[in-house]
Amino acid sequence: GIVQTGIKSYEIPYSLIIVNPSSSITATNVQLSDDLLTTFPTAQSISISSPVTVSNCTGTTLNVASPAYNGTTQPQLLAGNQNLQPGEQCTVAFTAAVAFGINPLPSTIQYNSAIATTAETPGGKQIAVDLSDDGVVPDTDGNGNASDPGENDPTPVDFSSDSLSAVSGKIWLDSNCLLYTSDA
Repeated sequence: GIVQTGIKSYEIPYSLIIVNPSSSITATNVQLSDDLLTTFPTAQSISISSPVTVSNCTGTTLNVASPAYNGTTQPQLLAGNQNLQPGEQCTVAFTAAVAFGINPLPSTIQYNSAIATTAETPGGKQIAVDLSDDGVVPDTDGNGNASDPGENDPTPVDFSSDSLSAVSGKIWLDSNCLLYTSDA
């Protein structure tokens, strides 16, 4: 889950499953994009603290993008020049570091929506586009079309204290109510 690393600073792990739900059509020149500026418009800084990895592929192993994904000016996670055969899938993972600095922390849930596309040629005319779906099953009705109603729900990102998995930093109890000028 989300880990608070400082005042209004967080590390957010992402695990995206990209799948070709078709039983007969090859997804060509597969690309996965995730623009974190859209997800966190009030962030003062966004960086990738652990680089993109591709794992758990059931067939074709997709290559990561070059230049490397940075979540802002370079939103493509994959090379975009490989195909997924019917039923194949891979897991794409990375961790984003998001800091709000002097900007207020979002008081409402932020929504992340990665976009998977296929194209006629690498970077060329798109053949199909699909928004991400929160959860691990992108085609919940199993009909080979992951764009049906209810299958494009963005992933919620909540910075409320109840949703954080860890808080880093120093915490101490001064049971004598004495004032110390240093915690060393």
